[in-house]
Amino acid sequence: MSNSDMDRPYDTKHKDIVFGDILMHLGKGAGLGAAIFFGPIIIIYIIYLIGTGLPPESREAPDPTPDSFSMIWQDRSDIT
Repeated sequence: MSNSDMDRPYDTKHKDIVFGDILMHLGKGAGLGAAIFFGPIIIIYIIYLIGTGLPPESREAPDPTPDSFSMIWQDRSDIT
């Protein structure tokens, strides 16, 4: 590359290179945005599908820690 080419990097000779770089960055940004947006949605959907595959008896089981929520309120009321 000669010195005159370096003075005008956005000339018509380099337009394809610049366009390719811009398109690459746009594609990377779109892919990252899609991953950030759709990633949690896909994870929640997978957990939902696993839950629907469980037998009905497992959904009717009693809470293994029934007093855990009421203990929080008891501890708060003892402070005041």
